[in-house]
Amino acid sequence: MKINQFIEFLRNEKPLGAVRGDLYTIEFQKRGLPHCHTLLWVFAPPGGLTADDIDKCISAEIPDPTTDPCGYKVVTDLMMHGPCGLANLSAPCMEGEPLACSKNFPKLYNDATYFNNNGCAHYKRRRSSITIRKLNTDLDNTYVVPFNRALCLTFHAHINVEYCGWSMVIKYLFKYISKGTDCVAAKISKPIGEHSSTTNEENNIDEIQNFIDARFLCAHEACWRIFNFLIHHRDPPVQILAVHLENMQIVTFRATQSLQSVINNPGRKKTTLTEWLLYNRDAPDGRNLTYLDFPMSYSWVLKEKIWKKQKVGTKFAIGRLSYMHPSAGEVFYLRMLLCHQKGSTSFEDLRTVNNTIYSTYRLACEVMGLLGDDREWSKALEEASCTATAAQLRTLFVHILLYCDVGNPLHLWQQQWNIMSDEISMRTARMLSINKLHINQPELQYLVLYEIEVLLREFSKTLSDFGLPDVPPQLIQDLRNRLIMEEKNYDRDALRAQKQLLENKLNCQQRCIYNRILSASINNQQELLFVYGHGGTGKTFLWKAVITALRSNGKIVLAVASSGIDSLLLPSGQTAHSRFKLTLELTDESMCNIRKKTNLAALL
Repeated sequence: MKINQFIEFLRNEKPLGAVRGDLYTIEFQKRGLPHCHTLLWVFAPPGGLTADDIDKCISAEIPDPTTDPCGYKVVTDLMMHGPCGLANLSAPCMEGEPLACSKNFPKLYNDATYFNNNGCAHYKRRRSSITIRKLNTDLDNTYVVPFNRALCLTFHAHINVEYCGWSMVIKYLFKYISKGTDCVAAKISKPIGEHSSTTNEENNIDEIQNFIDARFLCAHEACWRIFNFLIHHRDPPVQILAVHLENMQIVTFRATQSLQSVINNPGRKKTTLTEWLLYNRDAPDGRNLTYLDFPMSYSWVLKEKIWKKQKVGTKFAIGRLSYMHPSAGEVFYLRMLLCHQKGSTSFEDLRTVNNTIYSTYRLACEVMGLLGDDREWSKALEEASCTATAAQLRTLFVHILLYCDVGNPLHLWQQQWNIMSDEISMRTARMLSINKLHINQPELQYLVLYEIEVLLREFSKTLSDFGLPDVPPQLIQDLRNRLIMEEKNYDRDALRAQKQLLENKLNCQQRCIYNRILSASINNQQELLFVYGHGGTGKTFLWKAVITALRSNGKIVLAVASSGIDSLLLPSGQTAHSRFKLTLELTDESMCNIRKKTNLAALL
């Protein structure tokens, strides 16, 4: 779909037909119209959209006022966020403690559009001299709300356009857009110039006449209903199949009926399951089908409570087994066998595998390989991940642990933990106010385990009850410490690759110092080293190699220097005054201003 097609759609409400591909969301608020959201699917080339494709539709930079004065005016008037932060602490977006922008403005500068590991797009925001002054603050590209130039110029409105390539964002958007019937509250007012004859009439407010709770129907849907077209239908029909243990079928009767007459009526005991077994015992023609597939070729006659072979041309039905919770025990495993056993003639026959009759349905399922590797629980989590959020998946995982007979919970956790961690990185980054927070897998696993531990404690259970690894209490405290997370905010895989390159370039003297430092770190020994050399002899290169090697192993390295210029040469370096809270004027009585039980104290 091209953007001009969408503009034409907004103007004339022309149907566009079904399109699919990557997802765009457009948050559109036109003057005089209510706030609304639109989901727009666009065709994507093979391999998905690239950064260049995003730049063609979405921009996050202020247009040049000399070459594009119209674009400059509409963007600076309608698409700028803020000012907020220290420039305006009373801004509506300022939330939390300490106060921070809930929309994460100002954004970081980016020389080019790129996608992060989750598929989220970070738009191009280059450093530029083009700014707009608001509330005595100069706003540049870091304050621009992503927009589409054609839409903004056409409607002269605040229209936020975003690319959504992350599955969890798409799930959220569909739930947000489709959370209920669209409703409006409309007030019926009198035409201009028409006045009431009495003051009493103006004071009497008729709420029923003034306010109407109505559902919005567009022109196409209204015509569809006027012509009495079907609103919904089901095709092919679905046949619900009973699932119960032997002589455990549900029997219904009226309170006025005699219990003896109910017991003596054989028709009361007939169900789709008992009659399927009876049909297979009396006739061989349906023994090649499972109970689940039986309705495809046979019809259930409700009045007579029997199965009959379908006539030629008769519409088939799809069988659906009655739901059984995994905690139901044997009846759950019976339901599983009914999906695989063919031509069974009795309940005993259902428990027979390779001519061996097993005492329970669960044993029969194990022999058939249906339970050996907990794949039914793994499959349940995989199917739910298509529509459920990470929080819902964690709840499902806890219920599986509590109510289902999981053979190897640790193996199930190792297989599926990744789908339960989608929003944790973003939530932690928002809590710590760190825009680009990278949480490595070990820490991310512990964060997910912590969330599961919280859910399990509601049922008086712990992770150790299921053989899952315990979460170190100190680790959770560290993960909530902004300073510690900043010092761990590195991609260790990328650092390991960089470490190898730097190691290969070290000379003999550098390697000697390098090995001594790493050895002291591994053996937990203290070392005080002084490295001296003229400018250009490779001191900074050595420190960079050491810092990269230690951080690639998950170590915290505080890189400090005596001056600001020197600190800029070190990866994530700071001055000693800034890191250790030294006073500017140092005397014999000077002390580091570090308080107990603070984030900095915990870091040190």
